[in-house]
Amino acid sequence: MPVGLVLFKWDDLEGNVILTKFPPSLSVSEKNLNQIFDTHELSGEKGVISLMVGELNAISYYSGAQSKICITLLLNIDDDPDEFENGLVDISQQILLNIENRKYIQFFPALYKKLINYPRLSEEQYLLMALQNMIIRSILKILRDVGFISKSKLKGLIFEKFNEEYVDLDSILFEMVQKELIEIASVRGEKELFIFLINDIVCFRIPPFRLMENPSDYGLPKQLKEDYIARINEFFKVYHVSKQEKEEITDLLNNLDIYSMFATLRNKICRKLDFNKEGLKEETDKLIDRMIKIQIVECFEYKENTLYALKTDFFIEKLIPEYALNTIKMYYEKNLQSPELLIKYLEILNNTYHNSREE
Repeated sequence: MPVGLVLFKWDDLEGNVILTKFPPSLSVSEKNLNQIFDTHELSGEKGVISLMVGELNAISYYSGAQSKICITLLLNIDDDPDEFENGLVDISQQILLNIENRKYIQFFPALYKKLINYPRLSEEQYLLMALQNMIIRSILKILRDVGFISKSKLKGLIFEKFNEEYVDLDSILFEMVQKELIEIASVRGEKELFIFLINDIVCFRIPPFRLMENPSDYGLPKQLKEDYIARINEFFKVYHVSKQEKEEITDLLNNLDIYSMFATLRNKICRKLDFNKEGLKEETDKLIDRMIKIQIVECFEYKENTLYALKTDFFIEKLIPEYALNTIKMYYEKNLQSPELLIKYLEILNNTYHNSREE
């Protein structure tokens, strides 16, 4: 089990300065901070290292020689640092993009909780994390429009939007390769690497079909069945997918306590007492109110009890971008890309399709 997370930076006058840590009681000596920073400085490059810090394991992310910021997860000797690497890269980007406005302080404890649970997250949660990452969202948006792009051009577009000092594009691209969202490949006749979109992430609300079939089987009194189904139907009569709503829901479900409640509500109608048994960190009322506000949950009063039922489920999944075939066709007809690039992308999409069928 991890021991704690510390964010610190090198100051030429003061040496290593702790910006924040969690838990607050976490003790890290100056000697240990120096050891971590000096190990990063040997390479001088952005990225992740694993090392022993005293009697502890550690995995640490370094922002590079310009800003000299370290985000270090301290682990027990039996913990495997590799299990936390992708999670550390992900939360480090969120911290660094908020380093100047100091907003990282308010969500630092939540990021720590997400990081220590990273090895146990579901595939659905990994995709939710990916969509919460502003840089991954931007890369996906670019690739939806163009299908593929040279790595150098992608760098230029990303660094126009985000501070280059705080973006570790290589680590983010590596994570997207592991998540099977992109493929990076060389192409005959081209001097540089190209990034190809192989899976998009789609997400939208759906009705809680299983609960609607017979709500009483999941704990809803029979007298409330018609009202429950009517409220769901009324919502979906006017529902339409929007970018803002998708971002609101993905941000909400990236809260591990809310996701835990959401997962419980997929399988039964709940009372507040059921959520208290989940061992949630935040106050249950606040979490429920957030889900009600965004219309994921509906509440019913029944015999002096308040019952909570899922109003909308949420579908999120990787899908092969069939629309990319239209992009390839357009490039070919207008002679906008070389035949070698178009053939390469068709081969990659074909391989992705057949691999997904085999799975």
